[in-house]
Amino acid sequence: MFVIRLDREQQIYQQITNLRARMVEEGMANGLDHPLTIQLSQELDLLLEQYRNLKENQGK
Repeated sequence: MFVIRLDREQQIYQQITNLRARMVEEGMANGLDHPLTIQLSQELDLLLEQYRNLKENQGK
């Protein structure tokens, strides 16, 4: 179970890294108030929440 959790943690971390880079690129190209930039930001928020929950539950 620990290995599966670690794999999931690594997957989410990689998704966060990729999405953050994409969001920054979109924000620089189209502006921070562009609908796509906002959508990416919201998706990033969800991934960060998942990652935080996974890390909090690791010791349980």
